[in-house]
Amino acid sequence: MKSHWKFWCDAKNEKNAGVVFSKLRNSFFLNVVDHAIDPYHKGGYVISLVAAGRAATWNDHVVEVIAAGQALGRGWTISGDINDEAEGWSNESNVTGITSVQWACDMRYGS
Repeated sequence: MKSHWKFWCDAKNEKNAGVVFSKLRNSFFLNVVDHAIDPYHKGGYVISLVAAGRAATWNDHVVEVIAAGQALGRGWTISGDINDEAEGWSNESNVTGITSVQWACDMRYGS
């Protein structure tokens, strides 16, 4: 199953955002299958990625994504219907250069 992540970083240019992404990958235990780095209209950059985990069931997938989030930050706000659509948000990243993190799982779209 897959999860969708966004990381807002305070990098001044795309090259520096790429350095932040490299640090992020070293802290991220899910398999990154796709990513993009785009300018954020309020400044900095947004790193978007799709990650694949090892979980075979929805419940295990959600726990795996929450665990990945906990490895990257703290103070998570979790929303959505945990049965088929869950999201998390944190403004307390453990990765230098990342200011905010969002993850999303959606069973309706194969997550």
